[in-house]
Amino acid sequence: MEASSASVSFVAGEAVLELDQSGSFTGTVTGLDQSADYAIDLTDIDFATATASFRQLDGRGTLSITDGTDSAKLKLIGDYAASVFTGPTPVGAVGFLLSNDGSGGTMVSYLPSAT
Repeated sequence: MEASSASVSFVAGEAVLELDQSGSFTGTVTGLDQSADYAIDLTDIDFATATASFRQLDGRGTLSITDGTDSAKLKLIGDYAASVFTGPTPVGAVGFLLSNDGSGGTMVSYLPSAT
């Protein structure tokens, strides 16, 4: 995906938003917090060195991810926990999960609370 300010909504089933130039994505993402079956693939962010942080404010948040070279700031709409996991997660964990997308990029998903 080239530079985009599109709004993306995850609504049903399994879905992956693939961003090849993730730093150029300035749109918003809605619904990532609804299912662990939704994901955002940041193909340009090397999972081996990826770090992330999250800041929430009034039903909106920004997930910042970098590998030291490439960076992305994902604007998320919804309520999220600020936890970020990059490996095995504890049972019942709630928060963002970073994983290898199978090609060295970073896959971002969200582990919602089990209600």
